[in-house]
Amino acid sequence: MATTKPLIQGSAHLERAWRRYRNSLVEHVPGLENRLTTGAMEFHRNFLELAQGFQAILFDAYGVLNRGPQAIPGAVATLAALRRGGRPWLVVSNNACETPANLIAGLNRHGFDLQPAELVTAGMAVTPFITASRWRDRPYHLIGTPDSAKVYAPDPGRLMVNGPEYAGAVEDAEFILLCSDRDYYGGEQQRQVEELMARRPRPVLVGNPDLVAPNAQGDNVWVSGLTADALIQRFGAPLIGLGKPFSPIYQLARSRLGPIPAGRILMVGDTLETDILGGAAQGFATCLTLSGVLAGADQPVASLCRSRGIQPDFVVAAIGAPE
Repeated sequence: MATTKPLIQGSAHLERAWRRYRNSLVEHVPGLENRLTTGAMEFHRNFLELAQGFQAILFDAYGVLNRGPQAIPGAVATLAALRRGGRPWLVVSNNACETPANLIAGLNRHGFDLQPAELVTAGMAVTPFITASRWRDRPYHLIGTPDSAKVYAPDPGRLMVNGPEYAGAVEDAEFILLCSDRDYYGGEQQRQVEELMARRPRPVLVGNPDLVAPNAQGDNVWVSGLTADALIQRFGAPLIGLGKPFSPIYQLARSRLGPIPAGRILMVGDTLETDILGGAAQGFATCLTLSGVLAGADQPVASLCRSRGIQPDFVVAAIGAPE
């Protein structure tokens, strides 16, 4: 059994995973294939000028607002200018392992003045989705952090089979809820999940579908989306996504924005397979920023987008105003 998160060894596994995301959404969203392959990829030097053409903006966090301990240059001023102009915006993050208060505090240490009503996380979508689904009041096994259990997981004392208060057996779990794999590899969560899935494959509900992220050493490591993909491929179980690029997190964001037409919302992100794919599937306009995972990419951006079959409507170097 692995004791640390696997490193990304080549791109084949990663490519298969994001193509499964794309294929799943294209299969269920009419017209999405055409949208993804005809995005204009129009480059804009000034993000604020671009933003004036939309009624609301959705921003990814990491790679758009900040990279590590530093804010993206100009990002703080951009959000402040949008707020002053009365243009609504939300930060829409796939995080499902930290509390909203901690996420807000972290961004505000970078100089942002983020308010609780301006943050939507994948973790926040977990309980509403499960409550409205056939898994309501069903026992589950959580792959996640203590904060995942405390803040996001539904009724953990009564329903979480790997929690200290659960009255039944671990085998009762009817699905796997994967919020974060930070504490998964080499621990009791991994052992129990692999035993459960080997005996009877269960659906995997993924709070955070992100596939990779850099670790402290700068190496790309698996995160929960790729861990979920490995489970479903190994055990033949279905995957149900709750965060970007899947619908539940966007439904939550739209409930905050009110009755704004989808085409008047701009989704801004640095990843093609979550931010841009997910935004396009919702009918939003999409804007790829090159300040995150694609900073310093070897392949020209337009060529990369075409090769992946995910073309944004717009491209910016960053959301800060040009100097």
